[in-house]
Amino acid sequence: MSKQKRIKAFSLAELLLGMALFAFLVTSVASFSVDAVRAVRNSSTKVIAAQRIQELSNALLLNKDALWSSIVANTEAGDKSLVYSNNTYYFQDGAVSDVGILIKLAIGNVQRDSSGNIVISGGTQDLHTRAITFTATWTDFLGIVNSAVSTIYVSDWNTLNLQQTTQTEFNLGTNNTTITTNNAGGEVTMESIVYADWCKPYLTQYSYDLPGQGIAKSISAEPGSVYMGTGSNSSGVSFARMSFVPSEPPTVGIVGIFDGYKTNAIFGQGDYAYLATQTNSKEVVILNIASTPYTEIGYFNPPVNSAGKGVFVNGTVGIMATATKLYTFDVSSKTGSRPVIGSINLNGTATDLFVRGNFAYLTLSNATSEVEIIDLTNPASLQSVGWYDINSAAAVTIYVNEAGTRAYVATTVVANQPEFFIVDVANKVGNHTSIGGYDTNGMLATDIVVPANSNRAVIVGKGGVEQYQVVTLDNESNPQYCGGLAITNGVNAIAAVTESNGNVYSHVVTTNASAELRTIRGGEGGGGESGIGYPATADYTSKVFDTQSITSQYFTLEWNATFAGGSGIKLQLRSSDIPAMTGSTWVGPDGTNATYFTAEAATSIPSVVSNKQYVQYKVFFESDDGAHASIFNQVELTYQK
Repeated sequence: MSKQKRIKAFSLAELLLGMALFAFLVTSVASFSVDAVRAVRNSSTKVIAAQRIQELSNALLLNKDALWSSIVANTEAGDKSLVYSNNTYYFQDGAVSDVGILIKLAIGNVQRDSSGNIVISGGTQDLHTRAITFTATWTDFLGIVNSAVSTIYVSDWNTLNLQQTTQTEFNLGTNNTTITTNNAGGEVTMESIVYADWCKPYLTQYSYDLPGQGIAKSISAEPGSVYMGTGSNSSGVSFARMSFVPSEPPTVGIVGIFDGYKTNAIFGQGDYAYLATQTNSKEVVILNIASTPYTEIGYFNPPVNSAGKGVFVNGTVGIMATATKLYTFDVSSKTGSRPVIGSINLNGTATDLFVRGNFAYLTLSNATSEVEIIDLTNPASLQSVGWYDINSAAAVTIYVNEAGTRAYVATTVVANQPEFFIVDVANKVGNHTSIGGYDTNGMLATDIVVPANSNRAVIVGKGGVEQYQVVTLDNESNPQYCGGLAITNGVNAIAAVTESNGNVYSHVVTTNASAELRTIRGGEGGGGESGIGYPATADYTSKVFDTQSITSQYFTLEWNATFAGGSGIKLQLRSSDIPAMTGSTWVGPDGTNATYFTAEAATSIPSVVSNKQYVQYKVFFESDDGAHASIFNQVELTYQK
């Protein structure tokens, strides 16, 4: 009885265990069946999603060139979708649904490291490349969201571009103080210039021949004209007027001549020229030079028979020096014999005359004071008011600055002693003393000028090592030599003039009968040590490019240059619907005229430039130190019609 019960109990346990195992197996099989069905369905959907992404990627790559402007415009602009309609692909906002799959794309910028590899961060943005990430999402029958992601990279490799890199191409543009060269295949750079420097006269000197074989002795100049006269011999013309154009090099031409006298000094003013001659009956001859041929219309014959040493005109008063007297005469009319107004005996023998304002300054020999100052305020009653005793040597020439505060005097040569002196004449009255002196090193001075705004004195003469010497006046108590020229056989006279363009020149007449006139442009210097340098600014304007489409989209500007110390380059662009570019504005990367493209790497072109058929670039060069210039090598502008 008990044995039978044990068997039955065991059978029930087995039954319960079997039922449990059956339930477990049924549950597992069901779970595995669901997962299997889900996996199969997701795999099928994922294949479809991958196919759709691949199709869109292929379509985008095939149509990249046509889509590039849209790619640029939609960069970092959120979720987009690529849609095909009316035989055209385009981007639209948001995702699209295809067989239950939502597909979208995002366009992002790309960074590259120094080796050109694409990096997630820490690199430099590559404006020629974009990352396009496609994302496909779907929800399975269990409500679980699934996705597939794929990223491709596209570039503007085959996008249209405008490029210039050869001299032939650059020659199609316009230079403004720039030049095109072919030192390395083609480039644009600043045009070198000579920085005129009074202390480097060899940089800017030019020689000219005068008519006849005479030796010019005297010179006078005003803007546009140089007046010269022959006094050293009788084989040259008495007077020659040369036109002077301050180009580089200057252009000099003969306007007219006059002959008949030996000329010691000249004063030219407008339509008239005044010659101090060696003719005792006409110590001053007045010429009408308003038109050619030049004609003698008047003269001045002082009571004493003596050659004219110098002549000036101050308003309606003429001033003329002979060896022993200073005369004033009336030039309110220029014709006929001009009457004496006043005269005064000099304290020695006159060697030179200079007039500034209402005072005449004369250098003397055979006198206890080598400089005498005459007050011309009342031309009928001349007064000797000041004097200056230099040394035992005779004074030979004098110049007074424009302010009338300094006289610059030269004497005959004294061994191991100064021959050039600076005298304070701000107060004209009484005895004057020297501020400082300079040794001309054996040169016998014949003339002096102090060019306007130069703080330099130019002394010319004969003998010694150099016959054209420039002295700095920065320290008046100790004037110093800063440069000069050796001029064979010497110089007779010099005049300085500021031309209409602001350039300042010294004109010298030499004793060389085949190159009597020598012109030297002066200045404060600059550039490199040699005096050759570059302007502060210059520019180059490219030719106008025709893209042949009024809807052209401009993407990037990229250029290359070789930079030199103290110089720089920057660019601007402009566009227009007309090839003359009338009314178009040069702009920089922000679309305004206030900015410039300063980076060589590709830089986005502002939208204001787009939708125009014609485009042009301009290169701005700068040289801060005047000694260096950068070189513009090439440019590339990408666009799409």
